Amino acid sequence: MRALVVIHPAEIRKLVALLLETHEFQVYTASEAPQALRAFGQAHPTIVLLDPALPETDGVDGWELLRLIRQETQAPIVLLSATDDARSRERGRSMGADEYMTMPFYPLDLARRVLALVANQ
Repeated sequence: MRALVVIHPAEIRKLVALLLETHEFQVYTASEAPQALRAFGQAHPTIVLLDPALPETDGVDGWELLRLIRQETQAPIVLLSATDDARSRERGRSMGADEYMTMPFYPLDLARRVLALVANQ
C-alpha cells in the first residue's frame, strides 16, 4: 500500500507519515502542490491525505490540488484540516474527498479510518 501525505506543517506531516509506516504503508510526502503532483505521478498512491489549507504555490492551493488529484484517481482522499465547519466539510465532500478529519486528531482514529478506506477499495 502506498500513501501520499500532503501537509504543510512538517511536524504533522512527519507524524502522519510515521503513523502510516507503522501500518506498512510506503509513504510519499509533500509540503506544496507542485511537489505533491510529482509525487502523485511517481507513487500512484492507494490513499491520499491532504491539507486543503496548503498555501498557494504556482497557482495551486490545497483545494485545487484536491480537484486535480480527484480527476486522476479513484483512490480515497482524506482531508486533514484545522478548520472544523460545515461549509469546509461540504466543500471537501462535493469536490470528491472521502473523509474530512480535523487537526488535531487522535492517531488511532486516523489509522482506523485510513485502513477502513483502503480495505473498501
